Amino acid sequence: MMRSAAILMLAATVATLPAGGIPSAASAKDLGVRGATWAIAEPDLLEEIESRLLEMQRSGELARFESEARDRARRTLEEPPPVPGRPPARVGCSFPRSSYGPR
Repeated sequence: MMRSAAILMLAATVATLPAGGIPSAASAKDLGVRGATWAIAEPDLLEEIESRLLEMQRSGELARFESEARDRARRTLEEPPPVPGRPPARVGCSFPRSSYGPR
């Protein structure tokens, strides 16, 4: 039973191969153009982003944005938001530096 299933699978595989016995590369044909075509009307997204960034850089807005982002990140790291469902600590707790691992 196993042998006949293996033979059937091999036969199915061989039947799907082209006459040469190896898979051939797919070919494509140029079917031409059907109907009217138009140029792309939308602006290039990357060019739009680049021009906006350059304008922000010229006006100083980019430096302000970077500074605000840096301040937000520092504030979040130094004063993380509370964990939902957990009450604030009532007693301070500190560990010796050596308990964190090698120096």
